[in-house]
Order: sequence, then C-alpha cells, then structure tokens
Amino acid sequence: NAPADKVWAKIGNFGDMSWHPAIAKTAITSGKADEAGATRVLTTQDGGAINEVLINQDAAGMSLKYEITESVLPVREYGATLKVESAGEGKSIVTWRAMFKRKDPANPGAKGQDDAAAKEAISGIFRSGLENIKKISE
Repeated sequence: NAPADKVWAKIGNFGDMSWHPAIAKTAITSGKADEAGATRVLTTQDGGAINEVLINQDAAGMSLKYEITESVLPVREYGATLKVESAGEGKSIVTWRAMFKRKDPANPGAKGQDDAAAKEAISGIFRSGLENIKKISE
C-alpha cells in the first residue's frame, strides 16, 4: 500500500540494504553503487559476510539484478532480480526472484548445504525482507 516510486526510493540503492532486517551493514567495495560491476559486502546481524556484484540497475524501470560471488549462505551460482512495479492508486508490487544451486554439488548434498537448506535460507531472507519493505513503506 505505497506508491512504487516511494518503495523504490527505499530499496533501489545497491549501496544501502539497511531496509533488510538481517543486514547490519552494507559496504560498496568497488565501483559506484548505481553502475553495473559495483561490488558490495553485506554484513549480517550475526557477523556473516555476503559478497555481491551489481549486474544491472534500471532506475526508470525500478529494477536491479545482482549475483552473489561469495557467501555464508548455503547457495552457489546465485543470481537475483529485485523489481518494483506500480499497481495503481498508490500501490505497488515488489517482486524478488532468484535462481541458485545448493552449496554442495555432491549428490546428495551434505546436510546444511543441500537443497532443503538452500531453499529454506533464501525463502527466509526473501520473506523477512519483503515483510520489512511493506512495513517501512506503508
């Protein structure tokens, strides 16, 4: 229940992921936060690190694509898109999609690095992030 441009203003900056409750700090480590190739390190509330690279940012289209290059998460080959669209009359839709593989390529994957762990981790991150976007935007 918030206009798309208001939501994008809160979440569209690759250099600031303070809107996500699991993230304690965002640091741009190379490039400019609004240009493809920029890299950032996200520090989680428990001290873990997630290194990401910006693939594309389309401010007019209110979307950004990024990849994880190194992470404490049980995933690899992770790429995601975060997009905000107008739903009319001061409302918006936020879509956050990702493709990834489990951390352990062995079959079956080791416990904690298997399919279930990967899905649970990413689902939890998306759920808490989307819930907080709604909370801070309305």
